[in-house]
Amino acid sequence: MRKLPFDTLRDLAGVTQLVSSPNVLVVHPSLPVKSVRDLIALARAKPGQIAFARGGNGTSTHLGGEILPLMAGVRMVHVRSKDGSRDGSP
Repeated sequence: MRKLPFDTLRDLAGVTQLVSSPNVLVVHPSLPVKSVRDLIALARAKPGQIAFARGGNGTSTHLGGEILPLMAGVRMVHVRSKDGSRDGSP
């Protein structure tokens, strides 16, 4: 709907947390990375050479995988899963 009969920011209020979804950042043991700071430094040193995979579209791993490079100001490459899709779905 282009025009809602209410203003979502003004007329709606959060009342409770419905879910909690922990995320874990892992790297291949061959990388010289022991922290997120190390990963960002490596990505800065090798722009476009550090690859990452993530969960399906709109998931917390998807958003985290997209926002980390944006916030850190680095360029990383999203790789396709073994089934050929970008989001792990068939």
